[in-house]
Amino acid sequence: MRSGLRLMLADRVLRRDQLIWSLYSVLGGSIVLGLVYVGTKGGRDDAVLATLAVATYAAGSAVGTLLAGRFENALNLWPLPLR
Repeated sequence: MRSGLRLMLADRVLRRDQLIWSLYSVLGGSIVLGLVYVGTKGGRDDAVLATLAVATYAAGSAVGTLLAGRFENALNLWPLPLR
């Protein structure tokens, strides 16, 4: 684990990717929690909309990850300052 952390700290690309993934997780999780809260009207209603929100988020995450692996040689669309 130490060597993996050392590698991530030393490699600029890995640090950037970890930051992007962390922001995605925090923002995506917050949106899903908000949708669950709103969809159940503060927990007072049925959880069908909340279930759909969580399932959609999970499916989008899985499909996005699989697509990213298929297009590893695709043009990088991130702005130049992030490189």
